[in-house]
Amino acid sequence: MLQKIQKQLKENHCLILTDKHNIRYALGTEISGYLFITEEDAELLASNFYRYEEIEVEKQFYSSKNQFEQILEKKVEQYQDLEVTADRKNKLLEENFDLEISSLITDLRKVKSSKEVEKIREAVEVTEKAFNRVKDILFEGVTEREVVEEIEKVFREENVYDSFIENGGTALVHRNCLRPHRRPENELVEGDDIVIVDIGAEVDGYCADMTRTYFKNPSEEKKKLYRDVKEIRKELIKFIEPGINVSDIREKEVGLVKDKGYSVEENLIHSTGHGIGLQVHETPSINSSSGEILRPGMVIALEPALYVEDVGGVRLEDDFLVKPEGIEKLSNLKHQ
Repeated sequence: MLQKIQKQLKENHCLILTDKHNIRYALGTEISGYLFITEEDAELLASNFYRYEEIEVEKQFYSSKNQFEQILEKKVEQYQDLEVTADRKNKLLEENFDLEISSLITDLRKVKSSKEVEKIREAVEVTEKAFNRVKDILFEGVTEREVVEEIEKVFREENVYDSFIENGGTALVHRNCLRPHRRPENELVEGDDIVIVDIGAEVDGYCADMTRTYFKNPSEEKKKLYRDVKEIRKELIKFIEPGINVSDIREKEVGLVKDKGYSVEENLIHSTGHGIGLQVHETPSINSSSGEILRPGMVIALEPALYVEDVGGVRLEDDFLVKPEGIEKLSNLKHQ
Protein backbone atom coordinates (compact mmCIF):
# COMPACT_ATOMS: atom_id res chain seq x y z
CA MET A 1 0.00 0.00 0.00
CA LEU A 2 3.02 2.28 0.39
CA GLN A 3 3.22 3.08 -3.33
CA LYS A 4 -0.52 3.74 -3.38
CA ILE A 5 -0.02 6.31 -0.62
CA GLN A 6 2.97 7.89 -2.36
CA LYS A 7 0.99 8.37 -5.57
CA GLN A 8 -1.46 10.52 -3.59
CA LEU A 9 1.23 12.82 -2.18
CA LYS A 10 1.91 16.22 -3.65
CA GLU A 11 5.41 17.31 -4.61
CA ASN A 12 7.36 18.66 -1.64
CA HIS A 13 5.02 16.89 0.79
CA CYS A 14 5.95 14.71 3.76
CA LEU A 15 3.26 12.65 5.47
CA ILE A 16 4.02 11.31 8.96
CA LEU A 17 2.05 8.30 10.19
CA THR A 18 1.88 7.59 13.92
CA ASP A 19 -1.29 5.47 14.23
CA LYS A 20 -0.21 1.81 14.33
CA HIS A 21 -3.10 0.73 12.09
CA ASN A 22 -2.13 3.31 9.49
CA ILE A 23 1.48 2.14 9.66
CA ARG A 24 0.27 -1.43 9.19
CA TYR A 25 -1.76 -0.27 6.19
CA ALA A 26 1.37 1.24 4.66
CA LEU A 27 3.91 -1.47 5.55
CA GLY A 28 1.86 -4.62 6.16
CA THR A 29 3.22 -4.93 9.70
CA GLU A 30 1.79 -3.47 12.90
CA ILE A 31 4.40 -1.19 14.46
CA SER A 32 4.27 1.66 16.94
CA GLY A 33 6.49 4.45 15.71
CA TYR A 34 6.80 7.25 13.17
CA LEU A 35 6.68 6.58 9.43
CA PHE A 36 7.89 9.47 7.26
CA ILE A 37 6.61 9.23 3.67
CA THR A 38 7.42 11.41 0.67
CA GLU A 39 6.83 10.91 -3.06
CA GLU A 40 10.14 9.10 -3.42
CA ASP A 41 11.07 7.71 -0.03
CA ALA A 42 9.84 6.29 3.24
CA GLU A 43 11.65 5.94 6.54
CA LEU A 44 10.56 4.38 9.81
CA LEU A 45 11.60 5.76 13.18
CA ALA A 46 10.79 3.23 15.90
CA SER A 47 11.85 1.72 19.18
CA ASN A 48 14.71 -0.76 19.25
CA PHE A 49 12.05 -3.43 19.97
CA TYR A 50 11.38 -3.53 16.21
CA ARG A 51 15.00 -3.83 15.08
CA TYR A 52 14.56 -7.32 13.65
CA GLU A 53 11.22 -6.80 11.89
CA GLU A 54 11.37 -7.43 8.16
CA ILE A 55 10.42 -4.01 6.78
CA GLU A 56 11.35 -2.92 3.27
CA VAL A 57 11.94 0.76 4.00
CA GLU A 58 14.80 2.74 5.51
CA LYS A 59 14.83 2.39 9.31
CA GLN A 60 16.24 4.18 12.34
CA PHE A 61 15.85 2.84 15.84
CA TYR A 62 16.19 4.46 19.25
CA SER A 63 16.68 3.00 22.72
CA SER A 64 16.31 6.15 24.81
CA LYS A 65 14.37 9.41 24.88
CA ASN A 66 17.56 11.37 24.30
CA GLN A 67 18.42 9.31 21.22
CA PHE A 68 14.89 9.73 19.87
CA GLU A 69 15.06 13.51 20.28
CA GLN A 70 18.40 13.65 18.45
CA ILE A 71 17.01 11.69 15.50
CA LEU A 72 13.86 13.80 15.44
CA GLU A 73 15.94 16.98 15.39
CA LYS A 74 17.68 15.76 12.24
CA LYS A 75 14.29 14.93 10.73
CA VAL A 76 13.17 18.51 11.29
CA GLU A 77 16.21 19.71 9.35
CA GLN A 78 15.63 17.13 6.61
CA TYR A 79 12.02 18.14 5.99
CA GLN A 80 12.15 21.85 6.84
CA ASP A 81 11.46 22.91 3.25
CA LEU A 82 8.53 20.51 2.76
CA GLU A 83 4.85 20.71 3.60
CA VAL A 84 4.50 18.35 6.57
CA THR A 85 1.23 16.68 7.55
CA ALA A 86 0.38 13.87 9.97
CA ASP A 87 -2.40 11.33 10.27
CA ARG A 88 -3.39 12.50 13.77
CA LYS A 89 -2.47 15.00 16.47
CA ASN A 90 0.86 14.34 18.15
CA LYS A 91 2.38 16.66 20.72
CA LEU A 92 6.00 15.89 19.87
CA LEU A 93 5.47 16.44 16.17
CA GLU A 94 3.51 19.62 16.74
CA GLU A 95 6.35 21.00 18.85
CA ASN A 96 8.84 20.39 16.03
CA PHE A 97 6.92 20.89 12.78
CA ASP A 98 4.46 23.41 11.40
CA LEU A 99 1.98 20.57 11.24
CA GLU A 100 -1.46 20.02 9.72
CA ILE A 101 -3.63 16.91 10.08
CA SER A 102 -4.26 14.94 6.88
CA SER A 103 -7.22 12.62 6.18
CA LEU A 104 -5.36 10.94 3.32
CA ILE A 105 -4.89 7.53 4.98
CA THR A 106 -8.38 7.52 6.48
CA ASP A 107 -9.82 8.19 3.03
CA LEU A 108 -7.69 5.49 1.38
CA ARG A 109 -8.62 2.90 4.03
CA LYS A 110 -12.35 3.39 3.47
CA VAL A 111 -12.20 1.71 0.03
CA LYS A 112 -10.70 -1.77 0.19
CA SER A 113 -8.50 -3.47 -2.39
CA SER A 114 -9.38 -6.95 -3.62
CA LYS A 115 -6.69 -8.40 -1.32
CA GLU A 116 -8.15 -6.61 1.69
CA VAL A 117 -11.65 -7.85 0.85
CA GLU A 118 -10.31 -11.40 0.59
CA LYS A 119 -8.82 -11.16 4.09
CA ILE A 120 -12.15 -9.91 5.46
CA ARG A 121 -13.91 -12.82 3.72
CA GLU A 122 -11.51 -15.23 5.43
CA ALA A 123 -12.24 -13.59 8.79
CA VAL A 124 -15.97 -13.95 8.13
CA GLU A 125 -15.55 -17.65 7.31
CA VAL A 126 -13.79 -18.32 10.61
CA THR A 127 -16.45 -16.33 12.45
CA GLU A 128 -19.12 -18.53 10.87
CA LYS A 129 -17.37 -21.60 12.30
CA ALA A 130 -17.55 -20.07 15.76
CA PHE A 131 -21.28 -19.36 15.37
CA ASN A 132 -21.90 -22.95 14.29
CA ARG A 133 -20.12 -24.15 17.44
CA VAL A 134 -22.27 -21.80 19.54
CA LYS A 135 -25.56 -23.01 18.09
CA ASP A 136 -24.84 -26.55 19.23
CA ILE A 137 -24.26 -25.70 22.89
CA LEU A 138 -26.10 -22.45 23.63
CA PHE A 139 -29.16 -23.94 25.34
CA GLU A 140 -27.42 -26.98 26.82
CA GLY A 141 -26.79 -25.67 30.35
CA VAL A 142 -23.91 -23.26 29.80
CA THR A 143 -23.18 -19.76 31.05
CA GLU A 144 -22.45 -16.69 28.92
CA ARG A 145 -18.76 -16.92 29.78
CA GLU A 146 -18.59 -20.62 28.95
CA VAL A 147 -19.99 -19.87 25.49
CA VAL A 148 -17.31 -17.19 25.05
CA GLU A 149 -14.67 -19.78 25.96
CA GLU A 150 -15.94 -22.04 23.16
CA ILE A 151 -15.76 -19.17 20.69
CA GLU A 152 -12.19 -18.38 21.74
CA LYS A 153 -11.35 -22.08 21.35
CA VAL A 154 -12.47 -21.96 17.71
CA PHE A 155 -10.28 -18.91 17.09
CA ARG A 156 -7.29 -20.68 18.62
CA GLU A 157 -7.94 -23.79 16.52
CA GLU A 158 -8.04 -21.62 13.38
CA ASN A 159 -4.91 -19.72 14.48
CA VAL A 160 -6.59 -16.31 14.37
CA TYR A 161 -7.31 -13.54 16.85
CA ASP A 162 -10.48 -12.02 18.25
CA SER A 163 -11.36 -8.74 16.47
CA PHE A 164 -12.52 -7.15 19.70
CA ILE A 165 -9.28 -7.60 21.65
CA GLU A 166 -7.88 -4.46 20.02
CA ASN A 167 -10.59 -2.39 21.74
CA GLY A 168 -10.02 -4.09 25.07
CA GLY A 169 -13.11 -6.21 24.54
CA THR A 170 -14.04 -9.83 24.04
CA ALA A 171 -16.56 -11.94 22.20
CA LEU A 172 -20.02 -10.97 23.45
CA VAL A 173 -22.72 -13.36 24.65
CA HIS A 174 -25.70 -11.63 26.29
CA ARG A 175 -28.98 -13.08 27.50
CA ASN A 176 -31.98 -10.71 27.48
CA CYS A 177 -29.51 -7.85 27.24
CA LEU A 178 -30.36 -4.14 27.35
CA ARG A 179 -26.76 -2.89 27.50
CA PRO A 180 -24.73 -3.51 24.36
CA HIS A 181 -21.08 -4.46 24.87
CA ARG A 182 -21.33 -5.35 28.56
CA ARG A 183 -18.95 -8.11 29.62
CA PRO A 184 -20.33 -11.64 29.48
CA GLU A 185 -21.30 -12.91 32.93
CA ASN A 186 -21.58 -16.22 34.77
CA GLU A 187 -25.30 -16.32 34.07
CA LEU A 188 -26.79 -19.60 32.91
CA VAL A 189 -28.52 -19.36 29.53
CA GLU A 190 -32.13 -20.50 30.01
CA GLY A 191 -34.51 -21.97 27.46
CA ASP A 192 -36.80 -18.93 27.44
CA ASP A 193 -33.94 -16.44 26.94
CA ILE A 194 -33.23 -14.45 23.82
CA VAL A 195 -29.44 -14.37 23.41
CA ILE A 196 -27.25 -11.92 21.48
CA VAL A 197 -23.93 -13.35 20.24
CA ASP A 198 -21.65 -10.66 18.78
CA ILE A 199 -18.24 -11.93 17.60
CA GLY A 200 -15.56 -11.51 14.95
CA ALA A 201 -12.31 -13.14 13.93
CA GLU A 202 -9.22 -11.24 12.79
CA VAL A 203 -7.18 -12.68 9.91
CA ASP A 204 -3.82 -11.08 9.04
CA GLY A 205 -4.99 -7.85 10.66
CA TYR A 206 -8.41 -7.71 8.97
CA CYS A 207 -11.58 -8.06 11.00
CA ALA A 208 -15.05 -9.51 10.81
CA ASP A 209 -17.93 -8.32 12.98
CA MET A 210 -21.14 -10.35 13.02
CA THR A 211 -24.08 -10.74 15.39
CA ARG A 212 -26.80 -13.34 15.69
CA THR A 213 -29.67 -13.48 18.16
CA TYR A 214 -30.76 -16.97 19.23
CA PHE A 215 -33.74 -18.36 21.09
CA LYS A 216 -35.32 -21.72 21.96
CA ASN A 217 -38.60 -21.20 23.79
CA PRO A 218 -39.09 -17.42 23.90
CA SER A 219 -42.19 -15.49 24.92
CA GLU A 220 -44.45 -14.00 22.26
CA GLU A 221 -42.99 -10.56 23.07
CA LYS A 222 -39.47 -11.79 22.37
CA LYS A 223 -40.51 -13.50 19.14
CA LYS A 224 -42.21 -10.31 17.96
CA LEU A 225 -39.14 -8.22 18.80
CA TYR A 226 -36.93 -10.60 16.81
CA ARG A 227 -39.35 -10.62 13.89
CA ASP A 228 -39.49 -6.82 13.80
CA VAL A 229 -35.68 -6.43 13.75
CA LYS A 230 -35.41 -9.04 11.03
CA GLU A 231 -37.94 -7.16 8.89
CA ILE A 232 -36.12 -3.86 9.48
CA ARG A 233 -32.87 -5.54 8.43
CA LYS A 234 -34.47 -6.84 5.23
CA GLU A 235 -35.76 -3.38 4.27
CA LEU A 236 -32.39 -1.75 4.99
CA ILE A 237 -30.53 -4.21 2.76
CA LYS A 238 -32.98 -3.49 -0.08
CA PHE A 239 -32.48 0.25 0.43
CA ILE A 240 -28.67 0.41 0.46
CA GLU A 241 -26.81 1.09 -2.78
CA PRO A 242 -23.63 2.91 -3.81
CA GLY A 243 -23.95 6.65 -4.15
CA ILE A 244 -26.33 7.23 -1.24
CA ASN A 245 -25.39 9.28 1.78
CA VAL A 246 -24.56 7.11 4.79
CA SER A 247 -26.86 9.28 6.93
CA ASP A 248 -29.78 8.20 4.71
CA ILE A 249 -29.27 4.61 5.90
CA ARG A 250 -29.71 5.77 9.48
CA GLU A 251 -32.76 7.83 8.62
CA LYS A 252 -34.25 4.83 6.85
CA GLU A 253 -33.78 2.72 9.98
CA VAL A 254 -35.32 5.46 12.14
CA GLY A 255 -38.38 5.52 9.88
CA LEU A 256 -38.74 1.75 9.96
CA VAL A 257 -38.44 1.69 13.74
CA LYS A 258 -41.18 4.30 14.07
CA ASP A 259 -43.38 2.39 11.62
CA LYS A 260 -43.09 -0.66 13.87
CA GLY A 261 -44.34 1.41 16.81
CA TYR A 262 -41.08 1.67 18.75
CA SER A 263 -39.48 4.72 20.36
CA VAL A 264 -36.31 5.90 18.65
CA GLU A 265 -35.02 7.40 21.88
CA GLU A 266 -35.76 4.40 24.11
CA ASN A 267 -35.41 1.41 21.79
CA LEU A 268 -32.78 2.45 19.19
CA ILE A 269 -29.73 2.97 21.33
CA HIS A 270 -26.72 2.71 19.00
CA SER A 271 -25.72 3.50 15.41
CA THR A 272 -26.91 1.45 12.44
CA GLY A 273 -23.41 0.22 11.66
CA HIS A 274 -19.87 1.15 10.71
CA GLY A 275 -17.00 0.51 8.37
CA ILE A 276 -14.74 -2.46 8.99
CA GLY A 277 -11.21 -3.41 7.97
CA LEU A 278 -7.94 -3.23 9.90
CA GLN A 279 -10.07 -2.17 12.85
CA VAL A 280 -13.37 -3.69 13.86
CA HIS A 281 -14.89 -0.18 13.94
CA GLU A 282 -13.75 2.14 11.15
CA THR A 283 -15.23 5.07 9.28
CA PRO A 284 -17.82 5.59 8.07
CA SER A 285 -20.06 5.44 11.11
CA ILE A 286 -23.63 4.93 9.95
CA ASN A 287 -25.37 7.71 11.86
CA SER A 288 -27.55 10.72 11.10
CA SER A 289 -24.65 13.21 11.16
CA SER A 290 -22.44 11.44 8.62
CA GLY A 291 -21.77 13.23 5.35
CA GLU A 292 -20.07 10.18 3.82
CA ILE A 293 -21.14 8.86 0.42
CA LEU A 294 -21.25 5.07 0.09
CA ARG A 295 -18.72 3.97 -2.54
CA PRO A 296 -17.90 0.64 -4.25
CA GLY A 297 -15.11 -1.10 -2.37
CA MET A 298 -16.28 -0.04 1.07
CA VAL A 299 -17.01 -2.80 3.56
CA ILE A 300 -19.63 -2.04 6.20
CA ALA A 301 -21.04 -3.87 9.19
CA LEU A 302 -24.81 -3.33 9.24
CA GLU A 303 -26.31 -3.96 12.69
CA PRO A 304 -29.99 -3.03 13.09
CA ALA A 305 -31.18 -3.63 16.64
CA LEU A 306 -33.93 -2.91 19.14
CA TYR A 307 -33.84 -3.01 22.93
CA VAL A 308 -37.05 -3.15 24.96
CA GLU A 309 -37.24 -2.96 28.75
CA ASP A 310 -38.46 -6.17 30.43
CA VAL A 311 -38.08 -8.03 27.12
CA GLY A 312 -34.41 -7.77 26.08
CA GLY A 313 -32.39 -6.90 23.03
CA VAL A 314 -32.19 -8.19 19.48
CA ARG A 315 -29.26 -7.34 17.19
CA LEU A 316 -28.62 -8.80 13.72
CA GLU A 317 -25.30 -7.92 12.11
CA ASP A 318 -23.51 -8.86 8.91
CA ASP A 319 -20.59 -7.53 6.90
CA PHE A 320 -21.35 -6.24 3.40
CA LEU A 321 -19.15 -5.31 0.45
CA VAL A 322 -20.41 -2.30 -1.51
CA LYS A 323 -20.32 -3.11 -5.23
CA PRO A 324 -21.14 -0.98 -8.29
CA GLU A 325 -24.57 -2.62 -8.57
CA GLY A 326 -25.47 -2.96 -4.88
CA ILE A 327 -24.15 -4.69 -1.75
CA GLU A 328 -22.94 -8.26 -1.21
CA LYS A 329 -23.37 -10.06 2.10
CA LEU A 330 -20.01 -11.65 2.85
CA SER A 331 -21.42 -14.36 5.09
CA ASN A 332 -23.44 -17.44 4.13
CA LEU A 333 -24.61 -17.90 7.72
CA LYS A 334 -28.37 -17.67 8.02
CA HIS A 335 -30.33 -15.92 10.73
CA GLN A 336 -32.67 -17.94 12.95
